Amino acid sequence: MSNIATLKNDLRFNSELSSIIEALKAISVTQFQIWQERLVVFSEFHRVIEDFLSIIDPSSVSHPFIDSSDKGFLVVGITSDSGLLGALNYQVINACLKEIKENSGQLVVVGERGKVYLKGLDISFISFPGVKEEIRYSQAQSLKGMLVKNILARKAGGLIIVYPKALSMTIQRIEIMRIFPYRRDPGTQVEREAQSQMIKESSFEDIITYLGDLLVGQVLYEAMGMSKLAEYAARVVHLEESAQKLKDIDKKTKLKYFKAKHELVDKSMRELFAARNIFK
Repeated sequence: MSNIATLKNDLRFNSELSSIIEALKAISVTQFQIWQERLVVFSEFHRVIEDFLSIIDPSSVSHPFIDSSDKGFLVVGITSDSGLLGALNYQVINACLKEIKENSGQLVVVGERGKVYLKGLDISFISFPGVKEEIRYSQAQSLKGMLVKNILARKAGGLIIVYPKALSMTIQRIEIMRIFPYRRDPGTQVEREAQSQMIKESSFEDIITYLGDLLVGQVLYEAMGMSKLAEYAARVVHLEESAQKLKDIDKKTKLKYFKAKHELVDKSMRELFAARNIFK
């Protein structure tokens, strides 16, 4: 009898947990859709900077944003503050560690989950608070200030940003963006002529500093937004997987419950007939 009571409580618990999971999944779907509508990527901004840099002959300019260096890279990994994302944060940290191993340098982690994964590992890192929707721009600017300052001081030889990107609600991938040093082939004759004919008030070095600063800020701002969208998408997928696993568990529990109940009824009937035969 106690076994049946336990199984019945398990079925009740599974039902209540299933309702909670469905509610969380519905919330995550709504968050994904709202954030997807709000998220704007200024691809034209990147193209304009690329077009400008394409007319500068790298051999004529020395700048921390374009010069190769034996200094290590700054590797930024953007993770979430909360869980229920499956292996998404783990994949981001793994990608960061791979870049650190290949390029050496300093790891910068955004988000609490990244810090949790790195605990116990003999790796130094700089931590920043996780992405908050209402202050995302100021967070991007604050992080940008630290990164650009270190690169301009030649304390770091490059910048890599690692973040999750949602291709859809069910598919996410890890993006690895190498921002600095900026790589390009030597300019064509037309590009070199454009450079010679350009009228400029500031030096190319100052212009590159200004545009590089803008580029890092914009990339961080967009990467933080993309990671937030991927966070909602990953949570939907993870909750759906959890719901399916719970359904399988609930199905097995129901079979055990009905089997136990059938055995109890059968035992009661046998005892009843046995008692009836005694009093005949």
